[in-house]
Amino acid sequence: MLFIISLLISFVLQTYEYYNYLAILGCVTIHGNGSEIFKFQNKTYKEKKDFVKILKQKLPNVPSNKILIQVPFEDRKNKPGVSDSFNKFLTINSSSFDKHVFKPKSELFIQVGFVKDKLFFNCNSNFFKNYHDANQCMEDIKKYEKHRYQEQYLGKDLFGKLVWRSTWKNCTYKCFTQLGFKELIGRLYVTAQQFAKRIAKDGFQAYKKYEERPISGVFNVIFKPLASVQMNQWYTEFLLSKKIKYLFKRRNRNLKGLFDRKTRRVGFGIAKTENNLVIVSVPVISTIHRNGRETFAFQNNHYESREELIVGIKNMFQDVPKNYLLLHVSLVHFGNRINNTGPNNRFLRADLNDNFGYFNIHDLSFLIRVVVIRRKLKYICNYSSFSDYQSANNYLDNIKKYDKMKSQYELVGKDVHGWQTWYLIWKKCYYRCFSRYNFRELSSRLENEFNKYKIYFRNGAVTMSFTLHISAKKLAKTLAKCKNKMCEKCANCAGSAVVAKISAPFANIQVNKWYKEYLASKQYPQTYKIKTKNLQSLFSQQTTKVGFGVAMKGKYMIIVYHCYSSRNDLVRAVKKQFQFLPTTFLLIHLLSISHGIMVNSSILENKYYRVKLNDNSGYINIKNTDLIVETSGSGKKLMYSSNDGYYDSYKKACENIDNVRKYDRVRSQFKVIGKDMLGRETWYLTWYGCYYKCFSRNNFFFLGTKFIEELNIYRKEFSLNPVTFNPSLYNYASFAAKSIAEGKNKVVHRVVSTFSNEAATFASAPFANTQMNKWYEQFLSLKVMPKRNLKKTKIVQALFSRYTTKVAFGAAQKGKFVVIVALYK
Repeated sequence: MLFIISLLISFVLQTYEYYNYLAILGCVTIHGNGSEIFKFQNKTYKEKKDFVKILKQKLPNVPSNKILIQVPFEDRKNKPGVSDSFNKFLTINSSSFDKHVFKPKSELFIQVGFVKDKLFFNCNSNFFKNYHDANQCMEDIKKYEKHRYQEQYLGKDLFGKLVWRSTWKNCTYKCFTQLGFKELIGRLYVTAQQFAKRIAKDGFQAYKKYEERPISGVFNVIFKPLASVQMNQWYTEFLLSKKIKYLFKRRNRNLKGLFDRKTRRVGFGIAKTENNLVIVSVPVISTIHRNGRETFAFQNNHYESREELIVGIKNMFQDVPKNYLLLHVSLVHFGNRINNTGPNNRFLRADLNDNFGYFNIHDLSFLIRVVVIRRKLKYICNYSSFSDYQSANNYLDNIKKYDKMKSQYELVGKDVHGWQTWYLIWKKCYYRCFSRYNFRELSSRLENEFNKYKIYFRNGAVTMSFTLHISAKKLAKTLAKCKNKMCEKCANCAGSAVVAKISAPFANIQVNKWYKEYLASKQYPQTYKIKTKNLQSLFSQQTTKVGFGVAMKGKYMIIVYHCYSSRNDLVRAVKKQFQFLPTTFLLIHLLSISHGIMVNSSILENKYYRVKLNDNSGYINIKNTDLIVETSGSGKKLMYSSNDGYYDSYKKACENIDNVRKYDRVRSQFKVIGKDMLGRETWYLTWYGCYYKCFSRNNFFFLGTKFIEELNIYRKEFSLNPVTFNPSLYNYASFAAKSIAEGKNKVVHRVVSTFSNEAATFASAPFANTQMNKWYEQFLSLKVMPKRNLKKTKIVQALFSRYTTKVAFGAAQKGKFVVIVALYK
C-alpha cells in the first residue's frame, strides 16, 4: 500500500517593514600594498564606486544599508581567536575600509549565489529567486524560532514522548525548515517508523478488508513552529481510537492506514497556507514557470502574457477609464511555492502599452477594490460594497469632498448633557467614518445617541426593528427621487415617520437637533411650538422600536425614523404590508408588555390583536394555535411558518394547514401493515400516536428521522450495523423531492441523479408512515423469491445492504401523494 501524508503549515500574512542583511561572500581581495579588488559575477572592479553602482543595479529591491560585503579577517594580538567566532563585513555606504561591521558566525544572513549567470538568494539552505521571499523566510525564522514549547503538546503516552525527544531534541523551526522542509520530512519518517514498530510489537492485528483507494492519505493543518509534534499527535489519536474505539472517533479518515502493518511505503508532503483575505482592486494570480515565462489568471480566465492580461481586463471593465484601472498581482505561484504580495505591492497600469514594470501604492484609502462574491463582481471602498463602478466612484468623490469638513461641534447646542453625549459618540467620527458599511455606521451611532437622550428623559430605551428599517429606507429613497415639493409633502405624510433633510457632512448632528427641539418644547411648553412632525411620538414612552433609513440627494442627506407610537399606527402598517389578505384573517401576536423597566412575557398566554376597521377591543386569547400561519423574518425575506415548517409564500403555508386538516383524521394505517410479527411490533413501537400532523412537521423532516429509527431496528434483526443520518445527503434528498413534486429544476435534478445513489417513490399522504414497513416486507419476499426487476428492488437492496452506512430521506407533498427520496452511501 502506498500512503501519502500531507501537512499544511498555516500562518498569518504580515507586511514586512524590516529588512534583513544580505551578505555577498568572498568578493574582496586585499593586496599587500593595501589596495582592494572587488569581484562580482565573474567580473573584477578596481574601484569601490563602480562595484557599489553595479550592486545597486543588480539588487534594486534591497536597501543599500542592508548589503554587506565580506572581507578577510586579520587576527590581532589583543583579540585572539576573534576570527573563529566573528565575520568581518564592509557596508557599501561606508567611504573607507576602516568602517567595517562585525557579525557573529552563528547569525543567519541572506546570501547571494549564481546558477547559470542568474542570481539566487539563500536563506537557511532554502533558495529563492527574489530578495522579498528570502526576507520573508528570514522573518519567519526570527518569529517562530522563539517558540520552544512543543513538548507541551505531546500526548501522555510515555513511549511517544521518548521517541519524540530522541528525534526532535534541540530541533526547532530553524532546524526542520532547512532544504525546503526536507529535514522535517526525514525526521517525521523516523518518528513514524518507531511508532509503527511499537504498535506491531504490541500485537496489532490488521483491520478487516474494506474497499479503499490504492493511495490513501492523512491531511492536517498545524501552526508552523508546532510541525514537529504532528506525528506524535497522530500516534496519540490512534492509541485512543484503539483503547476506546466505541467512544472516540478519529478526526483523520485514513489514520489507521498509516499504522497498518500492510503499509510499506510512505510519502510526506508539506506546504504553507495563507490564512488571510486579500482585498484588492482587480486581483490577478501570477504563475512563474521554470523557464521564466509568466502567466496570469483572473476569475477562471487564463492569460499567457502580460499584454493579453491587460487586454482581457480592459474588455471586462469597459465602464472604468483606462487610466483609472490598476491590476494587482495578489498571488505569485512558483512551483510548489505561493507568494502573497500583500495589499500594497505589485501593481500594473492598464493604460500603458509598453512593458512597464510593477510599482507599489502606499495609500489605499482612495482605491476601489474588486472582489468576487457569489460569482458576481463587487466594488469595495471604505468597507462599502457597490454593484457598479459609477456608484463606487461617486461614493469616493463624496468622501473626498465632505471628509474635510470637521466643524460639526460648532453647531451642537449649548445644553451640557447634549454636548457631552454628542462628543462621546461622535468624537473624531466624520463623513468617512459614519459612511462606512453603506451608512450602517451612521445608523448605529444615531440609535446609540437617541437612546441616551431617551434615558435622560426617563422614557426608556428603544431597539432597532428590521421591518421598520426597511420601510424607513424605502421612504428615504422615495423622497430622494422626488423632484418637486408636492411629491415630498405626499411622501412625508407617513403616520409615524420623522423626516429630516440635512447637509451630508453634518448628518451626525441631526439627532442632536431633534433633541434640542424637544428639550425646548419641554422647557417652554406655552411659547415654543415643535416644527418637526411626529417628534413628540418619537421621544414618547410608548415608542419602543424604531427603524432608520438614509438616502443621498445631491449635497443633502435624507434621514428617516419610523416608529410605532400607537396601536392604530401598527394596524395601519400591518394592513399595508399584507394587502393581499382580508382583515378578518389578520392577527397581531403580542409577545411582551413592557412598563418602564418591567417586561412581562405573554408568549404562553397567546394574546392577539384583531386587525379590523374601527375595532378598538382588547386582546383575544387563542388556545389552539396549531392551525395558524405565523410570520418570521429570515434576512430580508419574510417567511411563513406552519406546523414547524417554513415556506416562502403564504399560499404554501395555507396548503400545509389544509393537508393537516384533511389527512390527520385518517387513523387506519395499521390495516395496511404487513403480517410479519416483527414488522408489526416495530411499526407500533415507532409510529404509535404519530399520524400526518406529527410526521409532516418541519417540512417532513420528522418523517425521515422516524424512517431511520425504524430501519435500524429491522437491520439489527439481520445482524447488520445501524445506519447514521447524513446532513449533506438530506439537503440533496429534500431538493430532489421538491424538484419531483413541483416540477422545477428538472434538468439539474436529472443530471445530478445520474451520479448519485438516489431512489424515489410515491406514497399516499396519510399512509406515508407505512412506507418503511412496505420496504421491509419486500425485502422478506426477496429472500424467499428473488425478482428480476432490479429497478423496483434497488432501494430495498440498498437499505438492507451491509455496505450502506449513511442514509437520508427527503419528502415533499404533491397533491394527494408524498414524494419520498432516499439517498445512501
